[in-house]
Amino acid sequence: LLDAELLAEVFLAMTRGQESLLIDTETNETETNLIQNLEKFNLKTLSATPEELVRHKQQLKRISQENDQQCLWDT
Repeated sequence: LLDAELLAEVFLAMTRGQESLLIDTETNETETNLIQNLEKFNLKTLSATPEELVRHKQQLKRISQENDQQCLWDT
């Protein structure tokens, strides 16, 4: 539920008032508040195991073969 709420906040912050596809380089107050709210969480970073990395490479190879071109994530 927390993930869904955070994603909703991020989505609203990214789309609210958007009238063009140009990226504004200035940070507005809503973005600053959102970043500060997210910083209060102590999020753990998990790294892939060696076995998971091998399986990932195999999946990228399958994607490349099925599409007859190099997979974007394998570049």
